[in-house]
Amino acid sequence: MPSKLRPRLTYANVAATIAVVLAFTTSGAAQPVADGAASVGKRVKKALKLGKQANKRARQAKITAKKADKDAKLALDTINAGVPLAKRALTADDATAADSASNASALGGLGASAFERSTRIQYGQGSLTATTQQPLFAWSQMGIAVRTDGDSDTNPQVTIANTHSAGGPELKIGNLTDEAGGTGGGVAASSSQKFGPVTGSVVQLIVSENAGSGGNRSMLITCKANNHGANDGMLMCLGIRSAAQ
Repeated sequence: MPSKLRPRLTYANVAATIAVVLAFTTSGAAQPVADGAASVGKRVKKALKLGKQANKRARQAKITAKKADKDAKLALDTINAGVPLAKRALTADDATAADSASNASALGGLGASAFERSTRIQYGQGSLTATTQQPLFAWSQMGIAVRTDGDSDTNPQVTIANTHSAGGPELKIGNLTDEAGGTGGGVAASSSQKFGPVTGSVVQLIVSENAGSGGNRSMLITCKANNHGANDGMLMCLGIRSAAQ
């Protein structure tokens, strides 16, 4: 009986058995291999992508480095080109300063002799009605002192005093009429005299030193009587010397 139940070994049975075994063995072992291959593929793709990005950054860095070198060279060329300009600018500044100094010395191209010195111009003012003479200005080298007339009237008269010692040079007065109606005259050393009109408001005198060959000093004197405004009752006089001393 048992012998009747034993199956017969045929080619079909053997083939079916081999197929089943292969099915079991490949379904369990082939799947991890496939998964591993896929993971490796992904990593390779990612590595390739990162490599491309690194190459791109390297190219950009190279371009940036070239541009930096170019900019540095341009800056150096600019500096080198600017050095001569800076030197010329310094030279121009020096020349300008020299020209300014020359102009300052020459007063705009004109020598000092073309201008009046401030020491050659004098000004003074005093009361027209003061009963004592008030000093206006003086020039000791010429021996002249200019003062108010020392009386109470408002006539534009001035007193010219010769401050030379007795026997010294006379002061000659011109281009005016004196208080007594004269036509000018002279003031002896160590004396004084009033000059100016008895009417009007202006007196102008030309005074010179009568000292022979050495008498080359003179003074132009202009005075105005002011009878109104802030300087009411004042005699204002301006004197211009022929020399500083």
